[in-house]
Amino acid sequence: MRMLDSTALGDATLLTPDGETRRLGDLWADGPVVLVYLRHYG
Repeated sequence: MRMLDSTALGDATLLTPDGETRRLGDLWADGPVVLVYLRHYG
């Protein structure tokens, strides 16, 4: 299994339901976060 660098992942940006962009690293700045990746097939 390949390891992931969480520092590099923290620089990724996400689009919120309100249309704003947030830096992923800001979400875990205050504590642990569970990150779930869902992929749609079809």
